[in-house]
Amino acid sequence: MKKKFKARYLLFLLIPLLLGIIFVVLYLYKLNSQIQRPDEKKPVKVEVNKDVVLEKDEDDDSWDIALFGLDARDKSLDKGNHSDVIMIAHVDGNTKKVNIFSVYRDSYVNIPDRGFDKLTHAYAYDGYELALSTLNTNYDLNIEKFVTVNFVALEDAIDLLGGIEIDVQPEEVKWLNGYVTSLNKESGLNKVTLISGPGKQTLTGSQAVAYCRIRYTSGGDLKRAQRQRTVLNEMLKKAKSTDISTLLDIVNTMTNEIYTNLKTSEIIDLAKDIGSYNIDKSEGFPYHVKQTSASCYNAGSTKNLSIVAPTNYLGDMETLHKDILGYTDYEPSSKVKEFAQTLQVYQEPVKEETTTQAAQNK
Repeated sequence: MKKKFKARYLLFLLIPLLLGIIFVVLYLYKLNSQIQRPDEKKPVKVEVNKDVVLEKDEDDDSWDIALFGLDARDKSLDKGNHSDVIMIAHVDGNTKKVNIFSVYRDSYVNIPDRGFDKLTHAYAYDGYELALSTLNTNYDLNIEKFVTVNFVALEDAIDLLGGIEIDVQPEEVKWLNGYVTSLNKESGLNKVTLISGPGKQTLTGSQAVAYCRIRYTSGGDLKRAQRQRTVLNEMLKKAKSTDISTLLDIVNTMTNEIYTNLKTSEIIDLAKDIGSYNIDKSEGFPYHVKQTSASCYNAGSTKNLSIVAPTNYLGDMETLHKDILGYTDYEPSSKVKEFAQTLQVYQEPVKEETTTQAAQNK
């Protein structure tokens, strides 16, 4: 009798466990089937500078991932779309600190097999592979992982988080409301309300995306990149205090608008540990730049376009690798030294940053 009771009791305990395992398996299968991924049969062509000297401590447990944000109206997340958001997240598994630096979309770079052009064009020409290759070869990086997100996904995620608090400046109100009106026309729904004025306020998903789009105030592309980092920081703050059920809802909602080569297990690991990570540094890169114009490849048409040119290229590279990426030793590659010669025309003596310049880099 006791043996039968123990067997039933054990079975009673095992059933919820088995159901839980089945639920997790089905959830992972659903997640994996919805996320857009590169064709695994196709060889990956991501370039790196092989002669760069990069040294880290033996116990270092950090890795880098590129984050691309697209304003894809047709839901396409591959080539053909300009990457309006370009960020690199340096994740330290030991300290649980995350350093984020956004590379200006209009940065003047040498796109492999194309020529000098705006960084944003690399993704449009040949998707994530060319975008990663451009980042790696111009900045001596070694990034393999990426996540591309459509702005629509950000809208949904922010709404599920209950909105985010943003301090909207007076000169931003007109442009924010203009983009909100544009979003209304695109969706065919009049669901987005205009903001009444400047100041600290909770923005909805659509309002926050409109805020990210603003580029026609003072600071141009530099200020826009700062706004994008602000939105990401506020989202992560909210996510850290959000219950697991809401986080799963966010993941479920965003999956159709995500394109990545991260494994499902890697996504789950990051999601479940999100409360442990803290953003340590959030900056714009390059640190010293000027907005000017230059001849660009521009899909072979060679046009004079507005660009963001680095004015202390090699100096900023050393700061990036040692202060943000944690390398104990860095020696620029021959390709980067070659680029430096081409960029010599833009180099200027490093001046003490004004309060405005420093703010735009944070």
